[in-house]
Amino acid sequence: MRKKRSYKSRAKQQRSRYYVILSFLLTLALLKWGFPLIVEIIGRTGGSSSSTTTEDFLPPQPPVLAALPEATNSGRLKIEGYTEAEAELTIWLNEELEATDDADDEGNFVVWIELDEGKNEISVKAKDEAGNESFSATKKVEWDKEPLEMSVDNPQDGSEYFGQQNQTIEVNGLVNKPTAKVTINGLYTNINSEGVFSHALRLSEGDNTIEVVATDPAGNTSTVSLNVRYVQ
Repeated sequence: MRKKRSYKSRAKQQRSRYYVILSFLLTLALLKWGFPLIVEIIGRTGGSSSSTTTEDFLPPQPPVLAALPEATNSGRLKIEGYTEAEAELTIWLNEELEATDDADDEGNFVVWIELDEGKNEISVKAKDEAGNESFSATKKVEWDKEPLEMSVDNPQDGSEYFGQQNQTIEVNGLVNKPTAKVTINGLYTNINSEGVFSHALRLSEGDNTIEVVATDPAGNTSTVSLNVRYVQ
């Protein structure tokens, strides 16, 4: 029984020496070929686990335009707003290319365009370096070149009024654009669909100046100033 246990003990010791030698040889192989290979792979890939690059499919910030007037009496209009920094811009007027520009390094831009007479639809397209595009909302602006004309039918310049029953008079007249607004001595008066206006005005004792001002949505104006006299 003692000889049998001694035999098993020697076999176990031989296997242990074998595993030690094998581990030593594997360590040498790793030091000689393994680590240099790993270093070379890292150097070629830049330490990245993937050599693929990420493509940019995200569109730029849609251009946001500053408020524009509904109508203007000038044929030149300033378009300003913001979008993605350094985006390439194209400005479209009535579906035709009107101008090009680039946003600055903060995304701001200012562009002047020439309007068409009448109605204009304006939009701005932004494009980034990857070719992604986005559009602003479409703005509508009317270029109104037609002069605003106004006549005051009553009272007549230089008229005189006497007595309390005539202290309040009607100021009435006509404008050629029913969309205009009319003020009489700074107070707004109503205009009907035909451009006729009327306003009751109470006179002061002595000389009275009546100033009638009409302004259309495009900013065109017309002014009539007259004087009347009231004696109580």
